[in-house]
Amino acid sequence: MPLADDLIEPFRPLVDHMVHELAKEEIKELGREQKQTLAGIPLVDCTVEGETSPLGVAILRTATSLANSYRERRNLLVLPDSLFPPKQACLM
Repeated sequence: MPLADDLIEPFRPLVDHMVHELAKEEIKELGREQKQTLAGIPLVDCTVEGETSPLGVAILRTATSLANSYRERRNLLVLPDSLFPPKQACLM
């Protein structure tokens, strides 16, 4: 489990940003719209190795690259280049 946590840590700033934006709304309880925003996090675009893809795909690429690093016995780890593409409407 700690390894899984370590793998998603590079993507955490995006989630933190989205939650922070929701917190600005000063709501007392999450409504349907806020839940939809949070549920859509895996679909938010980010950039890995110059390619933009949904966050869920980017995390899978990072996990696969770690497995390849172990198999090849060399550093092949792929991390996000950017979590915030220009002018992305990730806050719904």
